[in-house]
Amino acid sequence: MTVTKGSLLSLLFISALLAFSTGLAGDLQVYPVRHVHNQQGLDNPVDYVAGSGYYGRMKVYMVELDSRWETDTPGIYYHNGFLGFAFDSTFYLDDLGGSIDRTVIWDAATPGYGDVTPENLMAIVVLTDMSQSTPASSDTIGGSAHPFDAYYNDACAAATIDEQWFNTVNDDFTHSVFLEEGTASWCPSCPAMAQQLNYAHDFYTDYPFFYAAMVVDMDVSAANYMDATYDHNWLPTTYFDGGDTVWVGSTAWYNIGAMVQLCGDRVVPGFGLSIELAHLGGTEYEVHFTLTENQGPNQPPPPSGTLQSYVGGNCQLTVSTTDPEGDQVSYRFIWEATDTSGWTDPTGSGEECSASHAWTAEGDYDVVVQARDAWGFESSWSAPATVIIHSYMAGDPSGDLKINILDATYIINYLYKGGSAPNPPAAGDANGDSKTNILDVTHIINYLYKGGPPPIYP
Repeated sequence: MTVTKGSLLSLLFISALLAFSTGLAGDLQVYPVRHVHNQQGLDNPVDYVAGSGYYGRMKVYMVELDSRWETDTPGIYYHNGFLGFAFDSTFYLDDLGGSIDRTVIWDAATPGYGDVTPENLMAIVVLTDMSQSTPASSDTIGGSAHPFDAYYNDACAAATIDEQWFNTVNDDFTHSVFLEEGTASWCPSCPAMAQQLNYAHDFYTDYPFFYAAMVVDMDVSAANYMDATYDHNWLPTTYFDGGDTVWVGSTAWYNIGAMVQLCGDRVVPGFGLSIELAHLGGTEYEVHFTLTENQGPNQPPPPSGTLQSYVGGNCQLTVSTTDPEGDQVSYRFIWEATDTSGWTDPTGSGEECSASHAWTAEGDYDVVVQARDAWGFESSWSAPATVIIHSYMAGDPSGDLKINILDATYIINYLYKGGSAPNPPAAGDANGDSKTNILDVTHIINYLYKGGPPPIYP
C-alpha cells in the first residue's frame, strides 16, 4: 500500500463521530468525538543560533511493550505502558556544541514493577526545548479551557535490551517524534485509540516515532505528570511532541501518521541523541544516554565500480563520503524500486565502502546510495549511477558463465573453422569494440595468462 504525503495531510482533518459516552471519573471526562487542535509554534526560535546556548529537559520513559494493563474492552491491552521515569531533569548547554553523557540505574521494584521482564521493557529518551513555550489547550472544545504551556520536543531515541533506535534525521524528518497517550483503563472511548496507535506504529515503519501510554488510573506518576504538564482533562487525549499537536478523542491510524509527519517537519537544532538499555540482574537496569550537537554526513557521490554485468552476476559498487564531525558512516543502496539494502557496517569518515548485488533480469538500473552517521542522522540520497545488466557474460561465447581457454577456442572455431556463432553474437566481443575477431582471442588469452584486463562490455 502506498500512502503519499498529500493523501495523509488531506486525511488528517477527516473526522467521524464515535459512540457517545459521558462517563466521568474524578475530573477526567470521556471525549466522544475525534477532534484535532494543531498548535503553531515558531519556525526558527532564536536559541537555534549557534553559540547562544540551549535550555532543555531530558526525560527517560520506561515503558512495558506489551502492557499489563487491559483497556475497557476485555482482551485489548495497552502497548508501551508507562512505568515511570528513569531520569527527568532540566539542563543548560553553554553553546550548541556542548554534549551530555549520562548513565543512571533504574530499579523496576521502586515504582512497584519488579515483575517486568527484561525483553518486555523499553527506554525512551526525549529532549524538550524549555527556552520557549506556545500557549495550548487540553480542551479543544472550549478552546481556552485547561490551558497549558507547550514545550516542544526536539529529539527522541529508544532502546530495548537487544535493539537501539537513534534520533533520526533525514530528508523527511528533522527528528524522531514522541507521543504521549493520555488514557485510563475504565475509559470506554480509549480502547480504539490504543489500537490505532499500535497499528500506526507497526504500519509506518519509515516514520521515526515512539509513544508511551500514560494510563492515569493505574500509575500515579503518570497521572501526576499528565496533570502538571498538560492540565489533562479529556480521555483519550494524545499529545504529539509536547503539545505541537493535541488530539482529543480517538482517530484512525492514517491520521496519526499524518500528525507524526507534520511534527517531524518542524525545524529543530541538529542534535544526536542515543540511548542504551542493559539488564544488570534482578530488578535493576542500566540506562545510558548521550546527547551532542550533530550534522548528518555529506551527500555521497554516485556509486562507482562494476556498472555493467550479466543476469545473476555480482556488481561491486563503491562509495565514500565525509561526516562533518568525523563520525563513522554506514551506507545503504537502493538497487531498484523494490529492493533497498540494509545498512553496511560503519567505516571511517572519508573511507571507501563497497557492497555487491546481483540482478535477476536484464535492464538498466539507477542505483542510489545514502549515508548515515553514528547518531542516526541520514544524508540526502546520491545522484544515480546507471548499472546495465546484460543477458550474457562479456567474453563468454560458450555461454557457460566462465572465462577460460575454451572461450578463445570457441571464437577461433567460429572465425576460421565454421563453428557456431556466439549466442548472442555480442558474447564473443571480449574487448568491447562491438566486433568479434582475433583481437578478442588475444584479449582473453592476455586476461587468463598475462595479467591483462578482464573482458568488457561495449
